[in-house]
Amino acid sequence: METMRFAGLVRKTDLAMAYFPHATSPKVARDNLVRWINRCRPLCAALEQTHYNRHGWYFTPRQTRLILEYLGDPYPE
Repeated sequence: METMRFAGLVRKTDLAMAYFPHATSPKVARDNLVRWINRCRPLCAALEQTHYNRHGWYFTPRQTRLILEYLGDPYPE
């Protein structure tokens, strides 16, 4: 997992577009990422511990690490 691509606060749209580069719009990519997060119950539980705000614009570094850990690197080698 290479977290250096996502250092500091990460815009949800940026992370979503990394996972869904062929989405028809950034909103579609964000919606898909939120759907993936919601379907992964262990990830949801871990994000709750970080005071995750599902309506916020950014992921904290810790939240980003958790997402990468549970969903995998959006840039596979």
